Amino acid sequence: MTADAGTPLPATTSADASPRPPRWRGVGSIQTKLLVMLLLSSIIAAAVVGFFGYRSGTEALRETSFARLTDLREQRTTAVRDYVESERAAAILNSQGISIDALAAFDEGYDELRGTNVSNDDRAALQTYYTDVFVPKLQGASDGELQAESFVPTSPARSYLQANYTIASEDFDEKLAITDPGDGSEWTEAHRRYHPFYREVVERTGAEDIFLINLEGDIVYSAYKGVDLGSNIKRGEFRGGGLEKVFDEAVRSNSRDFVAVADLELYQPSYNEPTGFLASPIADGSEIVGVYVSQIPITRLNSIMTGDQREDVVAGLGRTGETYLAGPDNLMRTNSRELIEDPEEYAEHAVERGTPEQTVERIIAAGSSVMRQPIKSEAQNRAANGETGTMVTTDYLGHEVLDSYGPADVGGLNWTVIAKMNTEEAFAPVQDFARNMLLATAVVVLLIAAASVLMARVFTAPLQRLLGGVRAVAAGDLGARVDAGSRDEFGDLGAAFNDMSASLRSKQDLLEAQQQENEALLRTMMPESVMTRYRGGETGIADEHQDVTVVLADVEGFDDFAASKTTDEALTLLEGLSRSVSEVARSTGVEKVRASGTSFVMSSGLVVQRVDHVRRAADFAVGVAQAVDRFNTQNGAALTLRSGIDTGAVRSGLLGQDGVVYNLWGEAVNLAYRLRSVAGEPGVYVSDDVKEQLVGAYMVQQAGTLASGGTESPVWRLVTEDGGHD
Repeated sequence: MTADAGTPLPATTSADASPRPPRWRGVGSIQTKLLVMLLLSSIIAAAVVGFFGYRSGTEALRETSFARLTDLREQRTTAVRDYVESERAAAILNSQGISIDALAAFDEGYDELRGTNVSNDDRAALQTYYTDVFVPKLQGASDGELQAESFVPTSPARSYLQANYTIASEDFDEKLAITDPGDGSEWTEAHRRYHPFYREVVERTGAEDIFLINLEGDIVYSAYKGVDLGSNIKRGEFRGGGLEKVFDEAVRSNSRDFVAVADLELYQPSYNEPTGFLASPIADGSEIVGVYVSQIPITRLNSIMTGDQREDVVAGLGRTGETYLAGPDNLMRTNSRELIEDPEEYAEHAVERGTPEQTVERIIAAGSSVMRQPIKSEAQNRAANGETGTMVTTDYLGHEVLDSYGPADVGGLNWTVIAKMNTEEAFAPVQDFARNMLLATAVVVLLIAAASVLMARVFTAPLQRLLGGVRAVAAGDLGARVDAGSRDEFGDLGAAFNDMSASLRSKQDLLEAQQQENEALLRTMMPESVMTRYRGGETGIADEHQDVTVVLADVEGFDDFAASKTTDEALTLLEGLSRSVSEVARSTGVEKVRASGTSFVMSSGLVVQRVDHVRRAADFAVGVAQAVDRFNTQNGAALTLRSGIDTGAVRSGLLGQDGVVYNLWGEAVNLAYRLRSVAGEPGVYVSDDVKEQLVGAYMVQQAGTLASGGTESPVWRLVTEDGGHD
């Protein structure tokens, strides 16, 4: 209807002319409810994920840390056990052969000195040495008041020896260097003949001292010529300790292959430094005539437990990690890391934990906690009872730590091994994770709050399901699936997400399987230490090794023998021969460097340093020869073995660019290779250096000469006990 021109229209306002704004519904509006719901959902989800993430992360990190500590404890236990066993083997070896003649000569010289007249000047010099040098230094490491008269020797033989050797210098290394002081005695003549051998043993093994003791208990020889030279361990002032214990056990054993081991103790002749002893009988035929004793160097045990070649450097244990040995008396057998790195902080913590201040002062002065620092922890108590496990506890300095503990079972000693790390360091990644999670949650909440105002009516349940799936994948749940929901864009997105997640899961499984295969392959190609460096990104890996024995062995005649066999039969025979060689290598402690068909490159002393690496290499070559003989007998074959052995410095490393090969090279490898062909016939051929170190172990015959370095060197062939050649 239209109005007439004369009829006025109703009046209007500006409000009536514009749309009415929506009424604010407060918390009852759909948008607000969705906003609150999204905010609450995001906060709750983040809190739940954070809680369980923190909880699972803490537990996972705890288990991982315990696993690392347990692996470390087992590695160090094995290293200590191998070291003690190598020292035991060295004691057996050194107590035979030359030690029989040496003991007889020193004992005869000592008997001659029993009736000698010691001059007044020598007695005065001895009194001055004990009063001004030995007792003051020993007093600084001892409790109670010491008197020089309690230590000054009174017997003629002991007084004579110490006047000519012990007081010659305050430096033990200078006394070790003395061969002949020029007194013309029969004992000095024996010393001039045999001391160079024992001095070399001391310098090579790092032993604190070497003793030869007759059956009466007289120390008739000492490499370092300390105040125990000439003393009687059964009746003298140093009786009643570990030295007397191992002496008695060695004599009672009535076996030349027996080794007695004494736990560490504070040994007065060494100024109360912690000392242990290894003793092996010296037998002339079937008769025990004396005892060979080696004084265990505590520095070697410390370096093993710190994971470094030096006892004052801790390697691979983080900021607070530590492994140490303890004895049945709950005292440390190796040094404290905190003492090494921060003596003042160590002293403060030790006193707070209950260690007497006087004991702590002794430890700081000596720079060693061995045989002084008590271990008060539940882990030590359990390990001492033969238990093995892990726990969170308080250590000997009052720190809360993760402990992996267990008995050491080292040479009959009731030692325990504990690997520990402060919980603060162990759980530091979890604290960082929690802090990052809180920051991330705050950012997510702010973003959702801003986005929810604009898009609350757009995002629906399928998006929430998809978001949950994304979070699951981000948290590591590869293969997580979401409900695709309705058939729209969100449904398509959900289906695509499921395909992506399944693909990620498959690829992750393939990657893990491939990684495991790669690691297994690398372990067959190179030692564990080299593999670790190679995986860390090093490519030009090359190391130098000083005392390594190299064996190059070729089994000849296999191709002719296998020519009449089928491929499967030949492969089976070759695998059996290779297994025999590997079994000989394991039994002798020889490491495989490379094998190709019936050719083998082996080493002794390369991966694990050994005192008897030359003997082990010879045993390996002879063992392979015997294995070849057994193969011939079992299979009607006529295979022969040609081996070359040399010892010295070698280099090892990874060769090649397209393909990686672990190999050895150097003069010792080249000479071992050339030794095999000198005589032109099967056998085990050794260089002159190897022959010198096999004296008493194998018979040899000269097989020719070999030009090396411009000179002609003899080549030797090992001879078996039945007169044949290996």
